[in-house]
Parts: sequence; structure tokens; C-alpha cells
Amino acid sequence: MPSANPSQDSRQVMYFSVAAAIDQQAELLASRRAKSLKILQAGNTKPDTLAPQAADWPQELQLFKEADINKPAWAGEYEVRKTAEKITYAAKKKSQPVQLLVISGTPENPDYIEAYLSQANLLYHTGKHLQMHFKDGVLSAYRMEGYQKTFFSDTTRYLLAATVH
Repeated sequence: MPSANPSQDSRQVMYFSVAAAIDQQAELLASRRAKSLKILQAGNTKPDTLAPQAADWPQELQLFKEADINKPAWAGEYEVRKTAEKITYAAKKKSQPVQLLVISGTPENPDYIEAYLSQANLLYHTGKHLQMHFKDGVLSAYRMEGYQKTFFSDTTRYLLAATVH
């Protein structure tokens, strides 16, 4: 029987869905009770290493959803280049928050996902480089490097690198 609401779940996926991949990995890692070993660094401080710990995977991976480019307003805003090894989505405008998204391997079974994000206005400028590495279809490591520069302060750099066990 057809759905009573034909518009339900009718959003068309134009590009690779980072959000769907994150949701799938969060569910998989939670079911495996996976842990993460993290290295954190902010500014010029010495890096801190956090012992392996259980993670709230949906929350842990939420920041990577910022790299999702499947928004109705962004339809046609990315140049798509496909090769046998990877798919690259490059923003056509510098105003797009996600400037570059690269999926190595296949969309169904990526080896890694990489994204470059950038935002700027009169008061601040931020940039992020996100990476997720997979082994046998399961997230094995992730990394986020970035900076924030505000009108009132110096540039602050940060790093989060994690391996999944």
C-alpha cells in the first residue's frame, strides 16, 4: 500500500551522503562497542593522549556531518569528477562551506573520506580538514585539523586524531 504521505523521505540524494555514512558507522561502532584512542592538541600546547574509552558514536562523529553537501540549496553547486579510484566534489563558489569532498574507493565501501571546509565573514575565518579512514568497511581512524581566526584574537589551531579499536 502506498504511503499516505507521498513527500515522506522524498529528498533526492544528489551527491555522496556523508551524513548517511556517518549514521551507518555510528550504528556499527556502537554495536561492536568500539573504543577510541585520541590525541588532542589546541594551540601550541603539548598534545594530550586519552586512553581508549567507550564512545557515544553518534555524538563522537557528529562534527563530520558538517562535510555533508546534500542540501537542496546546494544542488548543482559542486563540480563532480569521477575516476576508478575516487570521486571528488569541488565547490564552484568560494562561499560554499564545504570546499572539497573526496571519497576514495567506492561510495558503498570507501577507503577514506576527506573534506576541506572554510567559512569567513568580517569577524572570523575558520578552516577544517577532516579525514576518515576505513578498513573492511569499518571506520578505523579519523582526524580533524583546523584553525579559527577572529578579528579580536590570534589564529588558534587545533587537532583531534583518533584510532578506533
